[in-house]
Amino acid sequence: MNEFMIKWVAVKVTQEESIGQNNMRKRSIIVTEDAQAEYKKSLCVDFRWDKCDLLDDVKVWDTYMVYYNPKVRENNGRYYNSINGRRIQPEQVSGVSLMEEKTDMPF
Repeated sequence: MNEFMIKWVAVKVTQEESIGQNNMRKRSIIVTEDAQAEYKKSLCVDFRWDKCDLLDDVKVWDTYMVYYNPKVRENNGRYYNSINGRRIQPEQVSGVSLMEEKTDMPF
């Protein structure tokens, strides 16, 4: 299954909830492309089971790289989308210049 990645700003992290007879753990993160834009493009990404713990250290208004798998399911002729989170990482700010990074070039 393909894994997609977005680099957006965390707007909200929900509390953990238990769903269904098997008590599935679920938490969600709401991310937005540009928090200052008039018309925001936002996305809700669900983290389930042991992946819920990945959201413990997420800070609102920080930028994260969110890796996810989109899914679609059909029920009575209607289609429903879900975005399942796989992993999340804070944006890496490198203190190394581009010239220093390229020192291992073969020429």
